[in-house]
Amino acid sequence: MLILKPKNQQHQSESGTGTVRVVLAALLAAECAAGAAQTYLTNSGQYSPFYPVEEYRAVPSKCEVSQVNLLQRHGARQPTSDAGKSVRATLDKIAGKGNYSRSEMVFLAKYTYDVGDDGDLIPYGAKESYDAGKQLVKRMKCNSATAALTFCSAPFVRATGHPRVVDSAGNWSRGYMDVQIPTLPNSYKKNFTFSTQVVFTEGEHLQNPLANNCPNLASTVPTAQEQWRAVWTPAVLQRLQDTRDYKLTASDVVNLAHLCAFESVKLNSVSPFCGLFRESEFPYIAYDSDLGKYYGNAYPGAPLARSQGFGWVNELLTRLTSDRSYIDKDTTQVNHTIDSETKHFPLDKFIYADFTYDNQLLPVMSLIGLFQDAPLSPTLPCPMRTFVASKLVPFAGRLVVERLRCSGSYEDGFFSFLGGDSDYVRILVNDQVMDLSSVCGKGETLTSGTVCRLPAFLKAMEKATATATKEFAQCGFTTSR
Repeated sequence: MLILKPKNQQHQSESGTGTVRVVLAALLAAECAAGAAQTYLTNSGQYSPFYPVEEYRAVPSKCEVSQVNLLQRHGARQPTSDAGKSVRATLDKIAGKGNYSRSEMVFLAKYTYDVGDDGDLIPYGAKESYDAGKQLVKRMKCNSATAALTFCSAPFVRATGHPRVVDSAGNWSRGYMDVQIPTLPNSYKKNFTFSTQVVFTEGEHLQNPLANNCPNLASTVPTAQEQWRAVWTPAVLQRLQDTRDYKLTASDVVNLAHLCAFESVKLNSVSPFCGLFRESEFPYIAYDSDLGKYYGNAYPGAPLARSQGFGWVNELLTRLTSDRSYIDKDTTQVNHTIDSETKHFPLDKFIYADFTYDNQLLPVMSLIGLFQDAPLSPTLPCPMRTFVASKLVPFAGRLVVERLRCSGSYEDGFFSFLGGDSDYVRILVNDQVMDLSSVCGKGETLTSGTVCRLPAFLKAMEKATATATKEFAQCGFTTSR
């Protein structure tokens, strides 16, 4: 377990046991120099450290945020068991051989693998979540006693059951509270505790809106990635083996690229494995990840993928409207045993924070209607594509749905709303405000498509979920009930 625990605070940990104190590491980005280091940061696909895609934009004038819904990936982790075995097999071919002719390979002579292979959260990943919690409490202006005791009461936090996800939820909460608690009167501080209110059990036949479960999810990832690797890896193989044949394959090249990412976040400095690649090759590495995620976990690349976002989107609609019929009618991933209890699914919170995996974030984005590029070419990347894994699902990547209450009059080109209070929706992915024109219709959006009327958003999601219901039926998922 890896839960950040500042020395001057003694808050209760979500996991209850196994907490450790860690020194908050400096941001990796601050340490990285130009060139390959900066290129690595944004070109390691789903293994990229979190970075904001653009600077956060405040909500339009005469609007205020009335509700925040956060869906966030866990922070940086070790490789998983299967990935670790594959990496070790690559290292067996190339490490400890001696007499390397290329200077960038000399470090391999005495290299010992110490990155891990349990998929556990690492200190850098813990800090990513902690920083995200601190950021949101300030961004939503909850860092005052008045706000903390009124509309900004403790957020409602949930997580799917893997330790790295549960710990990420705890670290996010700690960051949030470490900003908010100092603003509270002393009489509140001593009794102020927090926890992750709901942790979903994971399992093959268990309903869980924060974990994907589609046994029949078709994947053409191997075919797409094999074609792409045949394009870009031969030059790397030739360079690394110019004087000695290590019997490396295209898969080995990708493993070395992944080691660049994993070891960099573990060491909190740029790994020497990054130096095995030229700066111009990092976009090729990024596209390899794009193909993997597009054809494995996103629509339309994987036709059934968006159905995996159905449960969470229905929960979102319930929160936005306080209408429980959205979850009551759900026949997919909503856990009715949990959601039927008000204490486990309240509708009166300002901030809802859910923690999950990259492979669940992507289906939710797909179901909403975001990043639905035409099929990605396995041989020729389109520079104008919107589907870029490092921008969508880096470590600690996040989707934020803001409900806005707007009043007065506002002019925006041909569109306007006049008088009264109206509810709107704004969506951000890693701080980039989404254009919702194609989701809600241009006539239902304002501020260049970035703000959508709530009724129009609900209508669009109801249509999307109706389609997703049919797709989910093809997944082959059965409950244990």
